[in-house]
Amino acid sequence: GRDITQPWIAELQEARDPLLFRSVDWGVYDKIFRDDQVKATWQQRTLAVVSREWDVIAGGDAPIDEQAADALKQNLTDIGLDRTTEKMLKAVFNGYSVAELMWGYREADGLLGFTGIKVRNARRFRYDREGAFRLTRQILRGELLPDRMFWIVSAGADDDDEVYGRGLAYWLYWPTLFKRNGVKFWQTFLDKFGTPTTKGTYRLGTPEDQIRKGIEALAAIATDSGIMVPEGFVIELLEAQRSGTAD
Repeated sequence: GRDITQPWIAELQEARDPLLFRSVDWGVYDKIFRDDQVKATWQQRTLAVVSREWDVIAGGDAPIDEQAADALKQNLTDIGLDRTTEKMLKAVFNGYSVAELMWGYREADGLLGFTGIKVRNARRFRYDREGAFRLTRQILRGELLPDRMFWIVSAGADDDDEVYGRGLAYWLYWPTLFKRNGVKFWQTFLDKFGTPTTKGTYRLGTPEDQIRKGIEALAAIATDSGIMVPEGFVIELLEAQRSGTAD
């Protein structure tokens, strides 16, 4: 609580990422995945990790250690560890991931183990001033969570004071934003120079229904080869005077 660079909302620590602190939601980064290159590259990276073989190594040489390792490996296989790992790798993108560990007695072997691992929306959780993990609700301090119930992965931060990590999204946000806007302006350019802007004029006192028909006629120019316009309604094509290419 003595770090003056750490932003706070009431008693809960906030991410130092200015975009996340302003938006208070991962939604500001979700739009990055609309970029086809980002999405394809991210899938390639995550699938490369998930496709690797994994194992559980016993913590000792005693028979009970080997039995514990085998039981845990079977437990993780049954609940689908690869699927959970793929979701938890979002920590590399956002900065941190949170999964809730569902405990229960396994009927197959009578042991206490995982009945499931549910990956949650990480922005639902915060650390408080004492470093305890809390679920955010409509109260200022959040709801204190029990121990051994949550698996937290943090990645990418430059120091340990950034408890929420710093994901790839932080560096991808501006390049993808500029790319989206560049495509938008390019489409506007093609629209302006490919099809001239239409202009309609009408006499003062023209009834509203006649004006609406004229507007419909202007809209039809983009798709129809022939149109009908009310008498006295003049249509002009405003040619773009600027020259250039669209490549």
